[in-house]
Amino acid sequence: MTPWIHLTKKELRLGFPAFLFSMIGSFGVFVLWFVLGIESGFIWEGMMMWSVLAILFNFFYLVFYMSYSLNAERKRMHLWLHNPLPTYKLLLAKFVSGLFYMFIFLFTIIIVIGVSYGNVNFSMQMDDWKMTFYLSVAYYLIFIVSNGWGFTFLWTVYMSFIKFIHPFFSFVLTIVILMFLFWMIDLSSVLFQWGEIESHLITGFEFTATEETFHLNFGEIPTTFYIGHFIGALLLILFFFIGSAWILDRKVEV
Repeated sequence: MTPWIHLTKKELRLGFPAFLFSMIGSFGVFVLWFVLGIESGFIWEGMMMWSVLAILFNFFYLVFYMSYSLNAERKRMHLWLHNPLPTYKLLLAKFVSGLFYMFIFLFTIIIVIGVSYGNVNFSMQMDDWKMTFYLSVAYYLIFIVSNGWGFTFLWTVYMSFIKFIHPFFSFVLTIVILMFLFWMIDLSSVLFQWGEIESHLITGFEFTATEETFHLNFGEIPTTFYIGHFIGALLLILFFFIGSAWILDRKVEV
């Protein structure tokens, strides 16, 4: 465990530029919204809207981070894969460091939301919001993790193809595999339709702002969530993880 912890610390150092880049970019957008808020008289409301945009960006943060980290290893692939640790631990170290930075970014968003919420006359209309909130957080985190491991899996597939065929055709074949995965996931989803949870699905939102209040109204429809879908998503993440390690170990030789 100790060598893996040292490797993870190393990955945190190597991945810091990607984290710094994302923070600088998000801060630039934050300043833009803040200036627009000053000009319109809705400073805190503008910060709330920045938070919404940042949450949406965070959906793909691990994809961005793993893309940066894995492509950095392409320049020294022979050194990276000759590490005495198993391949799955090499990938896990990168992913844990990405999660660490992702949660720091998410924590800054929560702070901005907390400060903004306390400084606006804010009202929100949404039925059964607690259950919807908990389910949304669960889906949000699972979606982020599955995106990260899904990209890692496709990256290893691409790297295995590029050994034998032109990079362009390797990219095309990787896209074909991605579409096949989407088709298989949709086809097998019926197998995981068990453990019903009645709640609401957010279909969109709209807001109105006046001098007195900032009102946020969510569009929602009654829907059924399935515990089985959560289990299926976790199994998909496990497949991506094991598949990435296997391909990198057996097919991407140096």
